[in-house]
Amino acid sequence: MRYLTRSASTRWLLTAMLSLAIFAVACGTSAVPEPRVIEKEVIKEVIKEVPGKDVIKEVIKEIPGKDVIKEIEIVKEVVVVATPGPVEPGPIAINPGKLTVMVPDFSSERFDRLWAAGEGATAYMSIVHGHLVESDAERTMIPGIASEWSISPDGKSYSYRIRKGVKWHDGTELTPEDVLWTYQHSYGAQALDYAIGSGFLKAARIVDQISLTEPDVVTISFTKPYLEYQPGISNTSSSPDPILPLRAALNDIEVSEAYDRNPIGVGAMRLTKHVPQSLMRFERFPDHYFQPANGFYEDRRVNFQTLDLLLVSEMSTRVAALRAGEVDIIPVSISAKSQVEKGGGRLVYIPEAVAFDNPWIHCWATEANHPCRSKQVRQALNYSINKELLRDKLYGGPDLFEVGGLGFITPSVMGYTDALVPFPFDPEKARKLLSDAGYPGGAGFPTPIVLNVAPSGVLPFMVEAAQFITDSWKKELKIPAEVVTHDYSGMKKKRRTDELDGEFYFSRKATSINPTSNVFRFYGSLEEDKRRATSNEALTLKVGEATQMTDIVAQQKALEELLPAIRDEALTLNLGYANTPWGVGPRVETWTPWPLTDYASALWTVTLK
Repeated sequence: MRYLTRSASTRWLLTAMLSLAIFAVACGTSAVPEPRVIEKEVIKEVIKEVPGKDVIKEVIKEIPGKDVIKEIEIVKEVVVVATPGPVEPGPIAINPGKLTVMVPDFSSERFDRLWAAGEGATAYMSIVHGHLVESDAERTMIPGIASEWSISPDGKSYSYRIRKGVKWHDGTELTPEDVLWTYQHSYGAQALDYAIGSGFLKAARIVDQISLTEPDVVTISFTKPYLEYQPGISNTSSSPDPILPLRAALNDIEVSEAYDRNPIGVGAMRLTKHVPQSLMRFERFPDHYFQPANGFYEDRRVNFQTLDLLLVSEMSTRVAALRAGEVDIIPVSISAKSQVEKGGGRLVYIPEAVAFDNPWIHCWATEANHPCRSKQVRQALNYSINKELLRDKLYGGPDLFEVGGLGFITPSVMGYTDALVPFPFDPEKARKLLSDAGYPGGAGFPTPIVLNVAPSGVLPFMVEAAQFITDSWKKELKIPAEVVTHDYSGMKKKRRTDELDGEFYFSRKATSINPTSNVFRFYGSLEEDKRRATSNEALTLKVGEATQMTDIVAQQKALEELLPAIRDEALTLNLGYANTPWGVGPRVETWTPWPLTDYASALWTVTLK
């Protein structure tokens, strides 16, 4: 399934191009006159926000971009000016009732992204927090807390003009100093002592300066180009960085723990009750900044008063609760479809929400004769897996699981081409490759292949899929293989040590429309991440060059040429991706979740009967 059509992908590329050259526009709802395009020479290229819903559609997405693109090539700045009439937001019908959502994971239950990761954390952090850069329904970047931003021509500096009037949940106004503190706390050099996520650690290693360069402008500068940074701070990322309120110290453990007990954010709802490992209750925040009264093109305040987020790990319990009318939205597997429908509910699919991500860990650090160092062995393992049988046997067909893509590079993601197909099932070719590698009929294979796996609430049957694969290797290649089951957080911690070197990390990864950060971390540097690497130094160098390009068009082209070569290296088990199903109860009249998300997104689209 390609959720975003090729024309939509082209519009996203145009948006990205314009994001390096013009001010992007947040929007209102009233009609606006035709925009005037004014050329003038400036020192750097910038994106500027101009109110008006029609302007954002025309300039960034909808109008033929020939004139704009041509002028970008010949000027340093193009400012689009419009004079909208006053915004008159209409009354919003707020259901006084409660929406109840069950999820299988609360992650660490912390509200600072430094110490909370994965879909379990995003499920609640997306409700409480806001971001400098937001996204639209096609997952393209648009202004958020930052009304405008600019990127230096060398890709080393990012500047954000902080929007006035954004309110914290306690009624105080967000300030540029809050944003400054957030990024000093998250990316400052001292963060190397306490940050966990690899994105934070990379930023802290190469940060140069984080400062207020104007009273309302925060600038983050790095010692080298860091083009993959921008998507990470926007909510196009699977783990976006939220803005936090200013504290006295950059890292005070007691203060951080106190914040987790009473988190203050700027999101659409505020936390009012938290029972660890059980319940998070939220109340509607009427002053949430993303609304037409503040010049935005839509109202992202929720249309209900209360949200209960319940932690229930067992799918059968979630389904029973949905059928009993005790809950409204739950993640399910395709096998629960009939039960959901018998209870008066329906399934809603989130396209390209999550992909299998199954690298051979830290292969280049293993002994010279380790089988993972052989490209022939790596390809043989891929050719010996019947992906279509895996799809049909465990996932019930292509509605849920699609054989395609290269891990997190799914059809709607930048850099995807049809060349990124998984290795077809070809056991004869697999056996020949294994024989050519020196292991005819599996004879002399030096070590069992270990698949480390953790169950996932988003992508079901992970353990069963791992067992299917090891059984395939034993049957088709006659080599030893085993499955080792972990909890997700424990397996992730082990990955960051050398404990899993030379073994598979059988997991899932959320997708995002701009993959450059992950492409670089996983394939372009031996220092950034232990997930995968290749002995092909020329390929590693090309990945680094492609992901650091400041010309977005050239970067897109470079990725399209480069990713098939990465696929050929077979550094991962290339299986496919999932369109995750969610069970929706009869009380929910509408809900349109975003694609490329692995959590209950876009809750402002929920209306209750």
